[in-house]
Amino acid sequence: MMRVCLRQRGFTLIELIVVIVIIAVASALVMPSMRSGLSGVRLEAKGRDLATLCRFARTLAVGEQRVYRIRIEKEKNSIFLTDAYHEKVRSFDLTREIMLEAFKYEGEESREPIVFLNFYPNGRADEAELVLKNKQGREVIVKTDVLTGTAKLVIPREQQ
Repeated sequence: MMRVCLRQRGFTLIELIVVIVIIAVASALVMPSMRSGLSGVRLEAKGRDLATLCRFARTLAVGEQRVYRIRIEKEKNSIFLTDAYHEKVRSFDLTREIMLEAFKYEGEESREPIVFLNFYPNGRADEAELVLKNKQGREVIVKTDVLTGTAKLVIPREQQ
């Protein structure tokens, strides 16, 4: 009589459960840092979009030889581009996650509910800083240069 040894190859149910528990614990530990990382990426993207809107306003002002303004309503958390007659040209949407934290005009923080950032036909702009902040406390700053009228995104060093 010949014996045939049939060994089954595979995993037991207990081994599979242990692996699933390890994966669940690891993902529970990693998810909060991934969320804050994604939030930071969205904040930087929104800052870049705002800098792009400023550059677009400058381009329109120079190209059409008239003043364009970015209207900032801090209490409503809204920003949009207008022409000299306050006609809306383009909206800039902020989310509940990303707020306009501060608006500094010529180095001083403005407390006004509605402020304007002007772009002039000669290529210049008002000197300003717009601070965007997310719910995790990270900030980005969009700065405009008074002489060149250009806008750039600045990420504070402690957040890099």
